[in-house]
Amino acid sequence: MNLPVDDYIATCLPEQQAELKRIQAVVMRSIPAVEQGISYAMPAYMYKGKALLSCMVNKNFFSIYPFSGKVIDRLQEELQEYEVSAGSGSVHFTLERPLPESLLSQIIMARKKEIEDQAAIRPTKPS
Repeated sequence: MNLPVDDYIATCLPEQQAELKRIQAVVMRSIPAVEQGISYAMPAYMYKGKALLSCMVNKNFFSIYPFSGKVIDRLQEELQEYEVSAGSGSVHFTLERPLPESLLSQIIMARKKEIEDQAAIRPTKPS
């Protein structure tokens, strides 16, 4: 069975793989029920069928995508030391200055809550 995030990690350089695996471990610890999938053509961690988080490697930095500008806005103060792209809703960081696990967990849990809140207000379809 292909796992998109694992397949993507395998294509990266060893030092990049180590950081991506660190992020993966934080995601899995935070939400054990998370699955791997594809969202917006990126390998992503999925929660309840919705995109939770993606992490991509660029030439000079890593980017995480919580698939929500609201999550980025909510954590603006905590993210002030990192480059944030409002357009793509992403946070950029480097191996020399990685996101701390506590901040990564905050991003993950904020997105999880957003997914759960959206599911709670969506009306159920009659059978």
